[in-house]
Amino acid sequence: MSRIEFALTADDLIAAQRLYQLAGIKRQAVWVVPILGFALYLYTRLSGETDRLLLLIAMLAMVFSRVLVPLYSRFFGIPRMARRAIADDPAMSELANLGWDDQAIWAESETASWNQPMGDLKAWLADDRVLLLFRQVHLFHIIPAQAFPDVATRQALIAALDANGVSGTWPPR
Repeated sequence: MSRIEFALTADDLIAAQRLYQLAGIKRQAVWVVPILGFALYLYTRLSGETDRLLLLIAMLAMVFSRVLVPLYSRFFGIPRMARRAIADDPAMSELANLGWDDQAIWAESETASWNQPMGDLKAWLADDRVLLLFRQVHLFHIIPAQAFPDVATRQALIAALDANGVSGTWPPR
């Protein structure tokens, strides 16, 4: 059985939301880039001004919705939301104890607790700042990287997740 203790900060929440957003952007890039490429090809082949204008408007709308809005969100929206969430809900930054063994993972704080078999988690996603444990598609637990005393402890949790069949890719398959 392993245990760690941490208090979530606004920077941890920002890192978690950015990691989650990046996973979505990567997933969308698989179809956005080819569509834009094909649209550019069509643009060079079309001769009618109206057709070219309509295609240009559609391409600009796609770039706006799939590139510019996520960039704005990443650098301005996510930090603002995270700081507001931490300020509005003191329970988010309470000291939490997280523990796990080969079969289950649990956490407890002053106002909340949860206990879950590891195999019931949908997926995990990690970078150098946070580890996200997905209970559902849009519901995840955040574990800051600095909460782990060393890299081996973090790797032990990831190994336990993998051993229980929890997907290390997002979205889970």
